[in-house]
Amino acid sequence: MAKARGFTLIEMVVALAIMALSLGVLFRMGSTGMSGAGIAAAHIEATRLAQSRLDRIGAILPLRPGVTSGEEAGGYSWRVAVSRVESRPDALSLFQVEVTVFPPGGGKRHPVTLVTRRIGEDHSGEQ
Repeated sequence: MAKARGFTLIEMVVALAIMALSLGVLFRMGSTGMSGAGIAAAHIEATRLAQSRLDRIGAILPLRPGVTSGEEAGGYSWRVAVSRVESRPDALSLFQVEVTVFPPGGGKRHPVTLVTRRIGEDHSGEQ
């Protein structure tokens, strides 16, 4: 009597189950990677916007103690806090400038905060 060659039904079901589980894991890894890439891109854009806003203060915008906020294209919002750290007798003051940019979406997307100190004329009395 010749022995039949081939796979049994149980062997085929087990092989399909292993393949389905493997594909599920691969798809999940791919979607996690794409999600991570989106979070990284939002963080890079938030950092760029924060640096750009920080560069304007003291150069284009006067150093004026207080808090301002606004929104940028793409759903990013920002907050700038300027505070006087020290006044000097030569009419110059030391200011701390803190810029925070909030990426859209919240959740895993953390805000970016840049802090620096600048010396400049005190424009707090001007209107």
